Amino acid sequence: MKIRTNFVTNSSSYSSAEIKIDNPVLLEILKKYKELGAFNTSEWDWSCANNSIAVNPKQAKKEALEGENPFLTKSELRSELKGYKDEETAFFFYEGEQAEIFYAPNRLEAVIGCLLKVIENEGNARFENKDLYRQFLRELQDNLDEINDNYVEVSWRASNDGYGEAEPSEYEETEWTFEYHK
Repeated sequence: MKIRTNFVTNSSSYSSAEIKIDNPVLLEILKKYKELGAFNTSEWDWSCANNSIAVNPKQAKKEALEGENPFLTKSELRSELKGYKDEETAFFFYEGEQAEIFYAPNRLEAVIGCLLKVIENEGNARFENKDLYRQFLRELQDNLDEINDNYVEVSWRASNDGYGEAEPSEYEETEWTFEYHK
């Protein structure tokens, strides 16, 4: 009889991402359209802090870490949560194993475009009401200068650490980051 003591996965791909965007103007716009039903908020899409709009990132990260590793001690959890604010922010995304985010903004003015890509590609936008979607985009565009002037923090980290068939070639990028702190 063989006993495995390590973690086994059927996939050789591994990618992760964590995005925190703190911007009060963007927060109000996202909350408004979340309340109007522009974003899918089913339990499956929003569990474990993935794809979260207008959340407390410290609480969301805590829930995600506890879900990934229920055996973390209180001390380990406190250590992992250092640096997280205990207040609402505009956007928080965390995926510790299979993120499909292989990009990051290169300046503040590019954050909205990259954020829209995450919302649309990671499955948390369900814009079945096309008019509502156009209204959301128009409001973002109309307030773009004010949004760009009001970033408090942007922390965008993504990586592709695949191996085997999923291993990036030596010429491919494997990490994407962008940091801004007011």
